[in-house]
Amino acid sequence: MPLALWGRSCLAGAVSHLPDRKLMKAMFTFTGVTGVASVIGLVHSRVDQLLVIELQGKEAAGIYSSAIAVAQLLLLFSASVTTAAFARVGSAARDEAAALTATAVRHTVLVVMGGGLMAALAGPFIIEVLFGRAYGEASAPLRILCIGTAVHAPLTLLTLYFVNQLGRPQIAVGIALAGLAASVVAGLLLIPPFGTVGAAWATTLSYALVTGTALLIFLRRTHLPASQLWRVRRSDVAAYFELAGTLLQDARRVGRRARAALKKAPAQP
Repeated sequence: MPLALWGRSCLAGAVSHLPDRKLMKAMFTFTGVTGVASVIGLVHSRVDQLLVIELQGKEAAGIYSSAIAVAQLLLLFSASVTTAAFARVGSAARDEAAALTATAVRHTVLVVMGGGLMAALAGPFIIEVLFGRAYGEASAPLRILCIGTAVHAPLTLLTLYFVNQLGRPQIAVGIALAGLAASVVAGLLLIPPFGTVGAAWATTLSYALVTGTALLIFLRRTHLPASQLWRVRRSDVAAYFELAGTLLQDARRVGRRARAALKKAPAQP
């Protein structure tokens, strides 16, 4: 009823302007291809567990899943960076979007590599605390998966550039298909003789393939030097100190406001 009363002009505009079929087709095609890439990527991230279940049994799959659960914590940072860069990569000029993506990849590599090293060293302790000593065999595949996760972390940022800036989700589909095929083939070859360790290596190799392919495509299309993706600059390190200082100032400001509010609050009888 409110829409009928106060939205008459909008409704009249919708009636008078027929849908643009060409635009609608382009929108559905774009979102459909992007969705296919996401589904293939999801299957790629789970196919190693399915192969372990089929080739090694559910007990081995449970141990392997605990290693995956810890290793995938490293992807939280890259997911946060991707979310923060989503709008800017899509709306900025081509050169600016490429430079922003390269900077985000550098920060992701810097943080995830450090986190991966810590997870690999503390992996056995983390697994025993979270899952118990019965899952101690997950330590070896965890260390391997930490390498694979660190290699895989920049992929979401590169895919964001291909989809949001270039408008080419089919690139993401091709990369995802290659990764899925590599994971299945490597898993079938490595899991029977090496068990969960073989599954971890199969996943790591497939991650290296897809990330390496995405990097080559990104560099070829942007004409950026490869060093811009991995060579950490002083400004990159300084940004973390600036962030820490900003957070500290915000915490102090909140603390002062809380103390002021407590002083103004009436005393309790």
